[in-house]
Amino acid sequence: DLVISQSDELVRYKAEEARQVMGELYNPAFIDFMFNIDADKSLPLLERAEKVHELTNLRYIFEGGIIFLNPQGKVVFTDPYHPEVISEDWSGYDFFVDSTINPGVDAATGKIADIGLEGQSVIPIAIGLRDENNQYVGSAVFLISIYDDVDTPFYMALRSQFRNETIMILDSAKRVVFHPDRSQIGRNYSDKEDLAPLFAIPNVNNGSHIESYRTPDG
Repeated sequence: DLVISQSDELVRYKAEEARQVMGELYNPAFIDFMFNIDADKSLPLLERAEKVHELTNLRYIFEGGIIFLNPQGKVVFTDPYHPEVISEDWSGYDFFVDSTINPGVDAATGKIADIGLEGQSVIPIAIGLRDENNQYVGSAVFLISIYDDVDTPFYMALRSQFRNETIMILDSAKRVVFHPDRSQIGRNYSDKEDLAPLFAIPNVNNGSHIESYRTPDG
């Protein structure tokens, strides 16, 4: 996480607030997934995928759609159903690669990608799946839509936490995930000169760190 602030204390406080919001929103949905879909490791990948229809909360939270990929990274299932996406090769995406490294251990969050089932930009979160022999059998990918004019569960949670505050969240590719000005959502800030010193901070521990940067007028 890279945050601009006037103090390290504020950076860490706001970063922790954002993590808490995300955890409260997504952790219950992932627990439902683990216990109701992925508990029986003997089930084939597609049979696990079909159980997604039973979890209305999971489908509500990840309104961008839920995708299952086979071990080669090919799309084998989508909810809602979009036949034109079946067999697409997603093996080159960062979230797929990361989900194959430690399946079932950590959710792998990828960069914003234009792979939404309705053509929208999304934040993908992938979980690697294993069989009863602890072998990797595929990945489940949960999509969060990036909209500038729609109140999804994701945006409602962040706006509720950060109302009346100037908080901006970027992904690792410098695209805007959250901004008080909705028209900025989805834009690429990599060419913002005033943010260049922030972007120059080395990315360690796969991005799971906090750094602060004070603007010249701060």
